Amino acid sequence: MYDFKYAEYAVNEPCMSRNIAHSHGSDESLVITLIDKTSNITLKLWYLVYTDSDSIVKYTELINDSDREILINKLASSQLDMRNNDYKIITFNGAWSRERYKSEQSINYGKYVSESNSGNSGAKHNPFIMIANANADNHTGDCYASNLVYSGSYANSIELSQYGVVRLICGINESNFAWYLERGDVFTSPECVLSFSTKGYNGISTNMHKFTCNHVINGYWANKQKPVLVNSWEAMYFDINEEKILTLADSAVDIGAELLVIDDGWFGGRNDDTSSLGDWRESESKFPKGLADLSDKVHEKGLMFGLWFEPEMVNEDSDLYRNHPDWVWKKDGITNIVGRGQYLLDLTNPEVQKYLVDTLSSALIRYDIDYVKWDFNREISDISSSLYHESELLHRYILALYTVQSRLIEKCPKVLFEFCASGGNRYDLGMMCYSPVGWVSDNTDVLSRSLIQEGTSYGYPLSSMSNHISAVPNHQTTRISRLEDRFNVASFGVLGVQLNPDTLTVDEKQKLKSFIASYKSERCLLQYGTFYRLEDGFSDNYWSWITVDSEKNIAKLIVGLKIFKPVQGSKIIKLKGLDDNKNYRIKCDSIEFCIYASGETLRNYGLMLPQNYQGNERHNNARYMVDFSTIVFDIKAKV
Repeated sequence: MYDFKYAEYAVNEPCMSRNIAHSHGSDESLVITLIDKTSNITLKLWYLVYTDSDSIVKYTELINDSDREILINKLASSQLDMRNNDYKIITFNGAWSRERYKSEQSINYGKYVSESNSGNSGAKHNPFIMIANANADNHTGDCYASNLVYSGSYANSIELSQYGVVRLICGINESNFAWYLERGDVFTSPECVLSFSTKGYNGISTNMHKFTCNHVINGYWANKQKPVLVNSWEAMYFDINEEKILTLADSAVDIGAELLVIDDGWFGGRNDDTSSLGDWRESESKFPKGLADLSDKVHEKGLMFGLWFEPEMVNEDSDLYRNHPDWVWKKDGITNIVGRGQYLLDLTNPEVQKYLVDTLSSALIRYDIDYVKWDFNREISDISSSLYHESELLHRYILALYTVQSRLIEKCPKVLFEFCASGGNRYDLGMMCYSPVGWVSDNTDVLSRSLIQEGTSYGYPLSSMSNHISAVPNHQTTRISRLEDRFNVASFGVLGVQLNPDTLTVDEKQKLKSFIASYKSERCLLQYGTFYRLEDGFSDNYWSWITVDSEKNIAKLIVGLKIFKPVQGSKIIKLKGLDDNKNYRIKCDSIEFCIYASGETLRNYGLMLPQNYQGNERHNNARYMVDFSTIVFDIKAKV
């Protein structure tokens, strides 16, 4: 046991260089130094203040100035104690295809732990959590939030003591972690960002969105509008070649997209998911003239060009594995787990890091790549290394991942990286330090996606959400939905298309073209507007969102219906974020609807939606909403 005693404090002392994902641009900092005089070990508690987002970042440093190696079994990033005020916990849970569904439960005596111990932040429980008054909702109530700038195994522990104190501890998961700190070395915990709002969940979301956009995402693409892409995956899967991709590029140009992405299947002998991961060179049979030539042709059409990679993985049937079987994580004497036909590369090995940086940067430069989709499609298992203690490997893996990504960005600073992990299995602030955009989920079904995007929005900004319009029947749920509804949901964030436009009817293709043109004209609002959830999609048959520009002159409102119920009463939506003293025009072209009202009226009394179809004759000013449908209103201040 160590007995740390206060030694000193410092204000605005420069942070030490850190090899871990971290925030940037703090207004002020405080570091409190504690020392165990018996062992000469120093503990530093860091507090970084971000006034524009009402947030404080906490992390710890342990400095071993003793005369021996020490073992760290647990070192949390943050501890927050508060008197219980009838609090509840809000977490965001799920699995593949239903990531980040909101869950609420009361805080009772004992301990509740929301965690991942799989080596990545995980889809089962997201590291973002909230603690709020029992009656808090999207609009009212005291609310605290915590998130980790970290992509590995973590634990958020909430305990109500017998004395009525709620204690929140956040940091690396201790259940599969121990770190041997050598003499003279420093161990730095992941950052924990804390925020508070008296305006309920939306207040927290506004804080977290600002914090992420201004102090997590950095580099060339920070706060820039992201392009509309067409992705080849669900359009073609592995069945791609130069002719098909160039035809898809022509279709992308026709509908107004700005970026063409070749997903899986472009490299080595890759015709399914059993081979070639690690061999990051073009398939000669599919692209006989080479990808550099194809890239030139795509760029000549006025499109940016992107590629899919899964750099952290390797197939046994690959040149990389045949040449370096010792580069994968395997344990001797047991049957090792092969997930999705692939093994995990040992990123903790410096040779592997060098191979990935050299190979990927060479490909990005050689093929003139503008965009990378960085995928991660299996869980971590069979961790083993001759270089480090096994208890250190999961954390060292994440540190190595950050090292590889940062070196790639140094070599290719203008490439737009999108992170993906079997859908949204690694959707966290750590990844956003290197990739401004994340694939929210493989599930693009209108109903599922509305809940996934709504859950994600509590802690993460619209500009980080990559959302695609896909074909129907939906590939994950087999549900059929209207093209306009798929677009409406996908437009709240970074829009993409993951279908072959040539399979659409002439009318559908023209609609898609007009949708994309409309999106591009409002892209700043849809990616960077102040976002509010108006109805709780997890508890109501309706869900609704509004995003408002910084001057409160324009806004976009979407209302979604889960299940159509005939002969329902009128629905009123109270709007948020508008200026009480401005008058607005609220217009919906799809139903010839237009009214005028003040911001104060819309906030206090709301917008009454036009009467839904009741099974009688349709007319132009009725809102015709069916199962899984949406309606969108354009809101503009009168000059």
